[in-house]
Amino acid sequence: MIAAVLLLALAATPFWEARQPKDWTEDELRQMLVNSPWARAEVYLASATPMKIAEEEWRRRHIAKQFDAPEPAEDDYFEFIRNNPGKHIILAVRVDDFNQLLKAEEVREMEKSCVLKSGKQKLKVSGHFPPSSHDPVLRLVFPRPQTLDKTLKFELYLPGVAGTFRQVEFYLKEMSFQGKPEY
Repeated sequence: MIAAVLLLALAATPFWEARQPKDWTEDELRQMLVNSPWARAEVYLASATPMKIAEEEWRRRHIAKQFDAPEPAEDDYFEFIRNNPGKHIILAVRVDDFNQLLKAEEVREMEKSCVLKSGKQKLKVSGHFPPSSHDPVLRLVFPRPQTLDKTLKFELYLPGVAGTFRQVEFYLKEMSFQGKPEY
């Protein structure tokens, strides 16, 4: 009876809580980055601890193979998050056409139009890290809100992504990792 209860509890525990990232299947890793409490289709909250873990695991598995290197090279973005823990909310977006982000007018429009809303707060994007040939993800950096509502809502202008204008919403009550809210 106790064994059955423990099996049910393990079955109900999400894989990101139950196993180490190195033990996640490729499908689970993909699910984490595309359809988890921290991910919606082409975007995810890169500042949330489980997503940082998933990104590190993805880089370890895929970039190292692609460039025939034991570990992916460190870049400005990963240095930024290591040096600024908990200070920002970072939204990552998979980009189809990098060339759109080379156009100054497109980048200006993105910087002007992208906002994070939480309750009555409306916070403009404070910076971004462009995608690269080895990492096709645009990362938008927002200040962390002073107070939080029940959701984080993003209004986005995303050059190089199908559906350039979009809105994305994350529900804070769903984003718990190891018993703590993570975003």
